[in-house]
Amino acid sequence: MRIGFLLLLLALLAPGAAAEARGVHLAWDGGSYLVAFASDAPAPVVRWDGGQAAAIGAGVDGQWVARLPATATRYEVDGRSFEIAPRPPADGPLRVAFLADVGRTADSWRMLDAVANASPDLVLVGGDVSYANGDAAKWDEWLARVEPLASRVPMMAAMGNHETYCGGDMPFVCASEVAQYRARFPASGASAFYAFDDGPARFVALDTEAYHQDPGLKPGTSPEAQLAFLNASLAARPSAWTVVYFHRPLYSSNLRDGGSDVAARASLVPALQAGGADVVLYGHAHAYERTWPLLNGTPATRGSSWREGQGIVYVDSGGGGESLYADDFDAQQPGWSAKRDAGYEFVLLTITTKEIAARTIAEDGSVLDSFRAERVEPQAPASAATASPQESRPAPGLGLAAALAGVALAAALRRAPR
Repeated sequence: MRIGFLLLLLALLAPGAAAEARGVHLAWDGGSYLVAFASDAPAPVVRWDGGQAAAIGAGVDGQWVARLPATATRYEVDGRSFEIAPRPPADGPLRVAFLADVGRTADSWRMLDAVANASPDLVLVGGDVSYANGDAAKWDEWLARVEPLASRVPMMAAMGNHETYCGGDMPFVCASEVAQYRARFPASGASAFYAFDDGPARFVALDTEAYHQDPGLKPGTSPEAQLAFLNASLAARPSAWTVVYFHRPLYSSNLRDGGSDVAARASLVPALQAGGADVVLYGHAHAYERTWPLLNGTPATRGSSWREGQGIVYVDSGGGGESLYADDFDAQQPGWSAKRDAGYEFVLLTITTKEIAARTIAEDGSVLDSFRAERVEPQAPASAATASPQESRPAPGLGLAAALAGVALAAALRRAPR
């Protein structure tokens, strides 16, 4: 009995026996950070340069989350220390990387390294994040791989079909998948849609699985509730650039996995246009495709640079690493389609108060595509009330001309017969 107790004590005191945070990553809710991680500690505390915060357990796979203020620059959890990248100024530039359909392949790791090398301030993942499909160990593998980047800059995700897979004859799997996803990406809370502000932009994440769920199987997102949320989110900050992201494509000429999601498009496009959305990002089709700026599905302009309000650009960036749909494009490129490519890539947006400038970066670092939306400030018309004294004077020589005309008129009157 004593020998067993001593062996247990030695095991607990041995190096590595203490609980250690795993898969540490940040989220951003518009005013503070959320630190999400896995730990076997009974009640982990996250310390930051200014205080500490008790972590709250998610109740799934030993996942925890703690809230830190926006002023935090470094933090520590389970004895591991991390630095937070400085937040960009309110007017930008804000560098935002977007990719989707990432997975855990060698190509996935190359794409995540390419994203890290771009030094983004924020990373958006448009669904089908890890392809864990209900396996917690695969989630741990993915989060460990992204930890060097995601522990420094916020990483925000939208739900894809591989977060609610419900595969084959195991419909119970999707319930665990949703729980696993939400425990690791807590920004959305109890829902699958959310919004936040960062610098000069507002970001809105939606759940396009709402249009593809069996209410008897998949945990439901109400399309009506989500649409009301979208309308309110777009109206909340009309002066900001608006970037909306989700998983399934509203416009896609890649015929695999169904092409354009007609149901989601019919529901969302009117609201996106009425609310003044600027850029819409998604994946699901494992390829790249960008539209021209569209209004009601029709190109408002066929340039790669346009003014705010001229239309919405929709971008499928599904080349995040899981696989490629290289031979699945419709042979006839649609009129709304500006650029398409079947390689691995991600989109990097640089946002200021004046513009959104985007580059699509291939896995070798080359620029595959680029586009730009410009904000033109309205010019206030000049008025007489605001004219300067000099501007209100008669033009030079006008007084002399009037005097000479008066002299000539008087002389003519004297000569006229009485």
